[in-house]
Amino acid sequence: MKLRKIIGWILVFVPLLLVTVGERYFPTDISIMLMRILMGLGLLSISVVGTCLVSNELPIRIIVEKDEEKMR
Repeated sequence: MKLRKIIGWILVFVPLLLVTVGERYFPTDISIMLMRILMGLGLLSISVVGTCLVSNELPIRIIVEKDEEKMR
């Protein structure tokens, strides 16, 4: 769960940092390459969510099993 949050925060703030700080300190080619990678990840996540909506399935399934011994 922590890894997902860390990756999420990175995906939120890296484009902002590239636009504000990256223009001064990074070469233009590196900034463009990083933005393209982030754009690809964004498009991938949009397509996964769209597929889940169309197929009416959740990307993660939670299975709850009942403990028969405790029920008796």
